[in-house]
Parts: sequence; C-alpha cells; structure tokens
Amino acid sequence: MPDLYLEAIMHGDFPHKKMGVALTPIKNKFEIAIENAINKYVETLNVEDTAFEDHKRHLDRIKEEIKRESLSPKLKNQILGAFDFIMAKGSENLNKELFERTMKEFQSLNEYLQNVDLNEPFPDFKITPEVNAGLLQLALLKYQKSEYPLSLSLFVLLTALNPINADYWFRQGIVCQKCQEYEMAIQYYERSLELDSELLGARLLTIECLTNTKQLDLAKSSFEQIKKMTEGMEMSEIWTEYMADIDSIIQNR
Repeated sequence: MPDLYLEAIMHGDFPHKKMGVALTPIKNKFEIAIENAINKYVETLNVEDTAFEDHKRHLDRIKEEIKRESLSPKLKNQILGAFDFIMAKGSENLNKELFERTMKEFQSLNEYLQNVDLNEPFPDFKITPEVNAGLLQLALLKYQKSEYPLSLSLFVLLTALNPINADYWFRQGIVCQKCQEYEMAIQYYERSLELDSELLGARLLTIECLTNTKQLDLAKSSFEQIKKMTEGMEMSEIWTEYMADIDSIIQNR
C-alpha cells in the first residue's frame, strides 16, 4: 500500500463516514470545556439497562483488562523515553501554560516511573483533556518529521494514560506499521476495534500487516468479510481506491 494512505489515515484526512476512521481531532479550549460539561451532565443521569449503559460496561471491562496487564520492560522504556522528551523538549513544542500544566499533572507519573514495579498493572493517572491534546500534538508532530520511534513512545504513553481511547490505539498501530513492527501493529489495531468496531481503517491496515507477515489465508478471509460488511454502503472515492489497492496487494502475494 502506498505510504500516502498511511499518512492520510494518521492525520485524519479520510472522510468521517460510518465504518470510517473518525480520528480524534486536536481540540481547542472551548471544545474541551463543552466536552467536560457534557461529561459531567452524563454522569448525573440515572440510566439503566440501555444501550448507553451496555456500552459503558463494555468499555469498563476492556479498561480493567488493560489495567491488569503488567508493564513490560519495553513499554516501560518507551514511556520513559516519551517522558524524558517532554521534560527536555516539551517547552519548545507546547505553549508555556500547557507545558507547565503538563509538568504539574505528570508529577505523580514521574514518581511512579522512578520506582516502577513491572509486576504490577499501570496505575490509573488522571490527565486532563488539554494535556492529552498536547501529547497527541507532539506525537503527530514527531510522526510528521519521520521520528517514528519517538512518535511511537508518545502514543504508548497516550494509550497507557487513556486505555479506552480507540483512536490512540489505532494511531499507535499505524506508527508500529510504519516501523515494520507488523505483529505489534495488528495487536494495537485489534485493541482499537474492541473499543470501536466501526474503524474500517483498522481492519484494512490489519489485512496489509497480515500480508506482510505471510498470513495470506487470514488476510483473504478478513478482506472477504470487509467486502460483505461494506456491500451496498455509499463510500467516497478514496475509500473505494483504498480497498482496491488492498485487494491488489492480496492478489499479488
């Protein structure tokens, strides 16, 4: 698959349609304030046995599963690398107010990293949407500058802090794929699909990773499933071309 597709998906250039990418945009302070107000209102609702509650329970279950996972030495080093970069260079890439806020919120994270127990799950740190948006901005900037290992470390930090954000897991998979770490990319795409089953990009990129790891039978069967899922769906030209390219890759392997 041409790199231009990978770049377009990472930066959210594909149209936001059903089964589309729908990546998290970088929000301004007014959008964040509105989102916070909505979240506070939703928390006051007393809704039981609804689709909303079912979805919330599903997310809570996934979050607990992720929290039970131990922090591997590799992931620990990636998080440390991201943290060290933010400490050393964050002030050059974030505005003064956001950098100071990030350092304040990361104080407990820093203490944890200095005495981390790899046999224990990663704790649940409370990070504000503004700081998360700043981290996403840094991760995308490093990806754009082809600093893929550092971009990956920043996304590892983002998913550790936000374990039920499908977009972060999806983008983490994209960086892994760019680094030719296909098996890890597949794992991250699968995690994103557990959280949001309508991420068509995650399904298609998984297929390319399967072809790159010579799992052709699984790639073919997965692509047939996608064609059935999208049959009759109105799709933009770029998605149609993308699926045709994936089909070509499978046929030529």
